Amino acid sequence: MKNTKLFSMLSLLCCCLLFSACGGSKQGTPSATVESMAKAMQSENVEAVMELLNPAVYAQPGAKEKLSGLLAASMAEMKEEEKGLKKVEILEEKINGEHATVKAKYYYGNDTDDTQVMNLVKVDGKWYLDLM
Repeated sequence: MKNTKLFSMLSLLCCCLLFSACGGSKQGTPSATVESMAKAMQSENVEAVMELLNPAVYAQPGAKEKLSGLLAASMAEMKEEEKGLKKVEILEEKINGEHATVKAKYYYGNDTDDTQVMNLVKVDGKWYLDLM
């Protein structure tokens, strides 16, 4: 159940990634982007997570608002069921041109964990979560 929820949240997160562009070193590497996503999830900062999503997601009218609402609901559910995200451990990073994957292990407040592989894409020199 926790795997499905995290996957759903991360999928939603990747969709959101397509909606905005953000700056700073938090997106200098694929691993840094995943770590930034985890920090934003820990603090339930929906806007910070949205900034890490591939800007292409924002091309559809109304998509940003819908994704923001879905992401907020997913974060609240994770907080309630898994007692929030305690930490993330980057296990592996693979870069192939403008695309990358990051394998990470997520540790939850209820003493469970989950390993996921995130897809990322480089847009204008910054790494974004790619849910497409």
